[in-house]
Amino acid sequence: MLRVVIDTNIVISALNFGGNPKAVLELARENRIHNITTPFIINEVEKVLTQKSGWQMEVTREVLNDFRGFSQVVNPSETIAIISYAPDNRILECAVAGRADCIIFRGPSPD
Repeated sequence: MLRVVIDTNIVISALNFGGNPKAVLELARENRIHNITTPFIINEVEKVLTQKSGWQMEVTREVLNDFRGFSQVVNPSETIAIISYAPDNRILECAVAGRADCIIFRGPSPD
């Protein structure tokens, strides 16, 4: 089974807007891909949903409990500092710790 790290922006987009990001989460929920995450990623999603998207904390926690249920939570032991935007290094750390095959992320929009 394909082992993936679903980037924070994909999770946020899936929960707020649906579309392809939601389809990715559904693949993980259906056990068609194996999602790997970390406490950092979960906390970042919680922060964005509550502080930027205006979600109520209890709804956010319920959704994140569901997310944890179909994800493997790892605690990276290796620190990576190769990307200038530090949170992206946490995604790489998750991929290394979880031996992911790929990272699913949303790149910049085309101009």
